[in-house]
Amino acid sequence: MTELSLHDHIHPPHLDWALRSEKGEFRLTDLGNGRIELSATTWFHVTMQLEPYWGWMSDYMIHAIHQRVLNHIKLTVKTAP
Repeated sequence: MTELSLHDHIHPPHLDWALRSEKGEFRLTDLGNGRIELSATTWFHVTMQLEPYWGWMSDYMIHAIHQRVLNHIKLTVKTAP
């Protein structure tokens, strides 16, 4: 995770431990008729005060990352020769 700031070379220590990704996976599922579903899952821990807020925010960010990757793969597959 990177914290956005107007200042260069800032490294808040909470970024080292506050959101820890334990593992992740991409799964392909055969849907039949030549169709395949690609899904993504990430297991992570949030350890900051106001955990319900940061947990919701983390879920949102990780979902956005998954969606971006999945959309990129979809576009790449559709345009492949």
